[in-house]
Amino acid sequence: MLTRLLEREAKKAPSDCKMKAKLTILLIALTSSAHANLIDLTPGAFNINEPWPQPVIQFFSHQFGNGNGFQFLAGANIKDGQVVWSPFTIFGSDNFGIILQDPANAQVSWNLTNTGGYFLQYVLLEGANGIDNLFGLRGPGFQFEGGGLVTIDGLIAIQAIIFAGPNVVPETLNTGWLLFFAVSGLLLTYKLRRRKIA
Repeated sequence: MLTRLLEREAKKAPSDCKMKAKLTILLIALTSSAHANLIDLTPGAFNINEPWPQPVIQFFSHQFGNGNGFQFLAGANIKDGQVVWSPFTIFGSDNFGIILQDPANAQVSWNLTNTGGYFLQYVLLEGANGIDNLFGLRGPGFQFEGGGLVTIDGLIAIQAIIFAGPNVVPETLNTGWLLFFAVSGLLLTYKLRRRKIA
């Protein structure tokens, strides 16, 4: 609605105002898509030491519970305004990016297209005194690349960022052949048993 109003006003205005109106429309479009890939699952943050909201319970149950290959893909501490990547995760700065905009906000990105089926599902931010925030991916479940702006609450400095998700092994031709040989073996066994009985 605001876009239509600005476009209508731009048609009435002289050419330099038209340019300003176009820039305003562009800025509105860009800011509205700032969280295009990420959605804040715990708006206003949560305290890790208090009862957890449902999305946090789901996050930790994925990590520890169901054997679906869910794991921490990459993680980094923020120390004196510098990103220090963890050596204990599968991936690091080759597949993930963190650009600090100020102590409380960061732009994150990921590209997992050539990682053998890994994809991102959550971004966990850790802050001071157990005040954290959890972001999930918007849209379809398999997002191998993307990015977005993350913050705990706009005020608390980010101390660590953790990227987490599962590994989905893609279906290959080998699986089809294994199924073919298994079914063939069962049919052969069935026929041999029927001949033995008769």
